[in-house]
Amino acid sequence: RSMIDGADNNERIIGGIGIRPSVEAISEYRVQTSDYSAESGRTAGAVINIITKSGANQFHGSLFEFFRNDIFDASTYLFAGNTPLPKSELRQNQFGGSVGGPILHNKTFFFGDYEGYRLVQGVSPTAVTVPTAYEDKNPGDFTDLIPGLDVSASVSPIALNWFKLFPAPSNPGATSGNYMSIQKRTQDSTLTDVRIDHSITQNDTLYGRYSYNSVSTFTPGLLPPVTVAGLTISPGGNLWAFAGSAKDTASNFQLNYTHLFSPALVMNLVTSYLRIDNESLPLNYGTNAATAFGYTGVNVSERTSALTPVNISGLWGAATGYATVGDGAYLPLEDLDNVLQFAGTATWTKGIHNFKFGASLIHRNTLNAQDNYGIGVLSEFNALTLQANLANFLQGNIDEVMRQNDLYPPHYLTYESGEFAQDDMHINKHLTVN
Repeated sequence: RSMIDGADNNERIIGGIGIRPSVEAISEYRVQTSDYSAESGRTAGAVINIITKSGANQFHGSLFEFFRNDIFDASTYLFAGNTPLPKSELRQNQFGGSVGGPILHNKTFFFGDYEGYRLVQGVSPTAVTVPTAYEDKNPGDFTDLIPGLDVSASVSPIALNWFKLFPAPSNPGATSGNYMSIQKRTQDSTLTDVRIDHSITQNDTLYGRYSYNSVSTFTPGLLPPVTVAGLTISPGGNLWAFAGSAKDTASNFQLNYTHLFSPALVMNLVTSYLRIDNESLPLNYGTNAATAFGYTGVNVSERTSALTPVNISGLWGAATGYATVGDGAYLPLEDLDNVLQFAGTATWTKGIHNFKFGASLIHRNTLNAQDNYGIGVLSEFNALTLQANLANFLQGNIDEVMRQNDLYPPHYLTYESGEFAQDDMHINKHLTVN
């Protein structure tokens, strides 16, 4: 369970966290892995509570930069056939700073921070299978490997568009695992926090914090982009991968009020609103590529605006096959969370007892939108050889077509209420009973 300044900080659909404060914003943190107090509860794993920094009567600030670059790395020794691959590109910058100080001396304080992260990284290459150099130049003619297998005279113009997505082999001497290249993964991240603390009276304090996170990631496919049917297409390469662009944003506003009734009795009230939007899109999102290729009836909505993947393998159940050309099977994907929380605690110290009482109410409104094969998948696997399956596809003969769409993506609305009471009894300096 993740908490920030005593409030819930969890994404409940995929089990992630909401806000990740900058390192410069963290004043302290507490990790509980067992023997939870009643106040923490509701988890079988660790409980992590982060407390953010506040300003003070003096100005304080910080600046930092972390830098990595492939110019400092050794050369790679990977080979695609007999050709050495270039060194994987790496440019990583993590930078930011913070500043805090008084607005009104002894009364009102501010604190703010910023952290940026920029990454360009070559992805470790994976060997995949593509048509041979001869087959690449002669679509439909497989006589270089299978004598007599030539369907070039009956190739479907629609299927030919998918065939053009295969690159020429980087290792022409091989027929399996004959293509490998280094593609680039990029990631940009921005974290920022602003906090204002105000002392209303000697016994009343109030602070508000706003945090914002934005992370944009591009994960490449295994095959390089190519222009087909007037579009620049990223062929993908792996049916089950989540290649494409992803944007994760989270924002959190929190208001905390503390009242001191006496040195022995303190009350704390918390109000928090958390919004999380996780979105993953396929490589060819927004292009209506299937329609441009001549395969109609697929790109019928915003969610299906991509390229139907073609999966060509050996005999059904065989592990080998050509690299998949088209987008991933389970994209696009969106998880949207809106979380509103109210909580209050009272702490009372009397004699050997440290009592704590509290209650909370969390209102979650979530959306989960994901289709299995939302843009369909075309599979070819019944012939005895890989090349014969590709020959069947090029003639427009499809063994299997699958498609599944959620016409109404599910929304979830929940209320989570909780109350607790606990007592830490300090029997002596060697024994505390909870």
